[in-house]
Amino acid sequence: MERRMNLSFAGCGFLGIYHVGVAVCLKKHAPQLLLERIAGASAGALAACCLLCDLPIETMAADFLRVVGEVRRHPLGPFSPSFNLQKCLLEGMQRELPEDAHERVSGRLHISLTRVRDRCNVVMSEFGSRQELLQALLCSCFIPGLSGLMPPQVRGVRYMDGAFSNNLPLLDEHTVTVSPFCGESDICPRDRSSHLFHLNLNWANTCIRISRLNLCRMVRIVLPGRAEFLSAFCQQGYDDALYFLNRNNLIGRLQEWDQCQERHLPLAVRHTIDVYVEQANKELGQWLLDPQSGIQLFCLPSALLNAVARLAPPLARQVVRMIGRRLSRSLTLCEQPHFDLGLLMMHCSSVVPLPPPRTRHSSDNDDTAGIRLPQILEQNEGHCERVSSASVFHPTQPSSPEETKTPTDL
Repeated sequence: MERRMNLSFAGCGFLGIYHVGVAVCLKKHAPQLLLERIAGASAGALAACCLLCDLPIETMAADFLRVVGEVRRHPLGPFSPSFNLQKCLLEGMQRELPEDAHERVSGRLHISLTRVRDRCNVVMSEFGSRQELLQALLCSCFIPGLSGLMPPQVRGVRYMDGAFSNNLPLLDEHTVTVSPFCGESDICPRDRSSHLFHLNLNWANTCIRISRLNLCRMVRIVLPGRAEFLSAFCQQGYDDALYFLNRNNLIGRLQEWDQCQERHLPLAVRHTIDVYVEQANKELGQWLLDPQSGIQLFCLPSALLNAVARLAPPLARQVVRMIGRRLSRSLTLCEQPHFDLGLLMMHCSSVVPLPPPRTRHSSDNDDTAGIRLPQILEQNEGHCERVSSASVFHPTQPSSPEETKTPTDL
């Protein structure tokens, strides 16, 4: 009896070369397994579509490496303003997918999408035309900021990457999950660790172990790794899938596992990857040997210092202004006191003027030094007492005869 299984490929950006290795292993070592339905998000949806359309694996690998090569040619990678990731993906799909691709995958391919309006997950499996299929795949690979600003739309509705809502859609309870991150997926890297306990992170239905290697892989989602890394990661996908097939007795005969001599990628796939690695290293060597590139490399520190010197003064002024505004809002003026001793002393000094300063000569003695400071203070104190006694108001003493009248006189 033929055993049927469903697959689900996780979204992983530029780590999609892992799915290529898994697809190679499933098609080569388990041909009796009929893949009925395959789900995926982002790069996983592209791998699922190519697998259902029965594209040559070397074609899948070559197109993926072509996109990575285009990214690495730009100074800022996928964030370069001159690089259009959506256009690059669309060119490859229009060239490689057959004209009846939508008829082949309808009802079998399940693409995970995130609706922009309410951030809800939508799984699309029916496609009326080839163009509609291409638009759905582009929507599933759209990352705001990385792929552009305006998400594409399918049937009048805008969608973006399905990894934001459901990165690993499950078709049923027997769905085999594939993920390039070490975790709880059926086919995934098995990183060795000396820890007895592990912490897992559940991101959009994808269980990811918190580890240093997984953190490095997360960086490679948006920044593709070197050619050697991509080659080794594709081989790792192949090995992990082969381990899963052997553990679940899906290869057919156990002797086939023991006698299997081809535990590496097929020759066509290896040749495609080797050509890319050689070309990437050659381009790097030519860039280093190019005089203009060498000058740019040596001038990079000075250009960085010039940029810092140009941006630092305006930034410092802005920071000072911001701090000044914050301080002006937080500080409050103190209320002026009702009794001001300083004003009273000024009033006293205005009534009794101080004598003009004298220049003390060596012939002057202490007896003829003029008015001394204690005498001045005594005069000021006496004057202040006279002023205060004169300004005291006595309500018991009437100021005029009219105020002395009693109620009987009135």
